[in-house]
Amino acid sequence: MVTKKKSTSSSKSAGHLEERPALETALISKIGFKDWRHLSRTLERHEKSSGHLFSVKKYLDLKTDLLERHTVDSVNQATVEREKKRWTAVLERIIEIITFLDRQNLALRGTTEKLYESNNGNFLKLVECISNFDNTLSEHISRIQSAQHRMPHYLGHNIQNELINIISKNIKTTIVNLLKQSKYYSIILDCTPDISHKEQLTVIVSKSLQKSDVILSEAVKMLDQVKKDLATNRTDTAFEQLLFDSTSIAEELECETEFSQTARPCPQKRHFNYETADEPVLDPKQNFKINFYFRIVDRAQ
Repeated sequence: MVTKKKSTSSSKSAGHLEERPALETALISKIGFKDWRHLSRTLERHEKSSGHLFSVKKYLDLKTDLLERHTVDSVNQATVEREKKRWTAVLERIIEIITFLDRQNLALRGTTEKLYESNNGNFLKLVECISNFDNTLSEHISRIQSAQHRMPHYLGHNIQNELINIISKNIKTTIVNLLKQSKYYSIILDCTPDISHKEQLTVIVSKSLQKSDVILSEAVKMLDQVKKDLATNRTDTAFEQLLFDSTSIAEELECETEFSQTARPCPQKRHFNYETADEPVLDPKQNFKINFYFRIVDRAQ
């Protein structure tokens, strides 16, 4: 009986020793580790444990599935991408129809907002017409008819008003940006009631000195760029490059490539003065650079 108890006790001790490494590795992955003295030995046990090897295998399998797009999430994501592209194509056609009718100053809506009914307005009639030749709108109308009222169709008056407001805001922003670039402009405000007795505010903006074939803001930008280029050319290196280019052009046109010599001015008798007069520039090249080229560059700045 004593021997049997000893063997049982020893087997329990051995089982306890075998479970301890697994317990340590489980604690490392859940609550952390702070026995830095035995860190390398504990990490080695953890890397060889069944739980760690199983987790690594799951990670590698998931990585392979993600790269090959075999996961359930990738299938759902592909479905979402297809739906996003389809709705983008539908909205592009709706926006084009609305902008076309607005450019022509035509009414969008009629007395009803149902497809394939009389007097349903220019917008729905254009949708019906284009769907005869466009697969995207044809499929969209088929889904609307099969789903009836259980899906959004974006063919009603709410989406029309929302898109018109977005387009009008973009137009106003563009006009304001152009006005900020112009120095002179005038604004005229006019209010007139419409058929529903609501005041309609009209803002008329007129840019001065603006021709139909000239964009004044772009011309101002070009002049500013010329001024910046001239400011960077006020150096001896830029002057020498200008002379080299001018000499090449003069040789092609068979013109003189040398500056004409100027006669030395006769000295004039002056009364005594503490400040002496500046020496005249005798070199024609230096005279051109100082009295002509640099003056133009300085005036441009």
